[in-house]
Amino acid sequence: MRSYYKYQLHQLIEGSGSFALFNTVGAHPSVRPYNTDKEKRKEKRADTWVRPYEEVERDHERLEMDRPKISVVVITKNESDRIERLLKSVAWADEVIVVDDESTDNTRQICEEFGAKVIVNKLDGNFHLQRNLGIRNASGEWILQMDADEEVPPETAEEIRRAINAPGSFSAFMMLRKNFMFTHALRYGGAYNYVTKLFKRSEGCYSEKIHEVLNVSGDTGKIDAEIYHYPYSSIRGILDKMNFYTDAEAEKEIKERGDISLKEIKYRLTWKALKLFWKLYIKKQGYKDGIYGLIWSIINVIGPEIRWLKIWEKQI
Repeated sequence: MRSYYKYQLHQLIEGSGSFALFNTVGAHPSVRPYNTDKEKRKEKRADTWVRPYEEVERDHERLEMDRPKISVVVITKNESDRIERLLKSVAWADEVIVVDDESTDNTRQICEEFGAKVIVNKLDGNFHLQRNLGIRNASGEWILQMDADEEVPPETAEEIRRAINAPGSFSAFMMLRKNFMFTHALRYGGAYNYVTKLFKRSEGCYSEKIHEVLNVSGDTGKIDAEIYHYPYSSIRGILDKMNFYTDAEAEKEIKERGDISLKEIKYRLTWKALKLFWKLYIKKQGYKDGIYGLIWSIINVIGPEIRWLKIWEKQI
């Protein structure tokens, strides 16, 4: 009997024993069929096809090539104290173009550290030309035009990607701009509105030297997402910015219109100013933002007041 078991084991090892392989009736318990359920599962897993890593990488690269590219364009002048916040918020973009007005601080160095392409060009009061220069040097199909005091939240970046991946008939998109007074977000007084920041490079350009205007060929859609804007971080900064713009605005007004009557200047300094304050603080409910809404309304009235005072000064 012992020799019988030895024979069966020998046949199993040699692979020719059909009895031992397919029938275990009367066999020793240690002798079992080769094709058990466990071994079948192992064979099935071994036969499962897995895509080679190289093929997955090629497909990923192909999708990346087909995806619309986006360039962020920014104009700067001594923005070292706040440009980093913007650059971090647009790190997802395909490229960042910075057109710098001969900054004397380390604005350019910060931008280059973040991988931005920096173009140095003197402003000479031509804001629209600075922005158009950035657009011409961009390689992306889409342009996101930003300022150094702005920020793109992560959820907005996702919405921008969705919009340009399926733009439909739109050549540009508006987004909500949320203004902050110091660190307080404003919702009223005209401080929360839609602005066009995203457009096809081939379809948009800027005009107007001061308070430049974007001209788009084609339809403009809306993205329900926010861009954060931090225009006021200190009273000194507010006054400095106000002086810069009112100088340029007063000069432009006189150049285009010549002598302006004293009657109009008085109207602008009185009734026009009162009507603007009423519009921002009462009609547009700036009071709902508390003291910040009051300051916002006053600042937006004082700016035009200073402009007309400078116009009057130039004519006396």
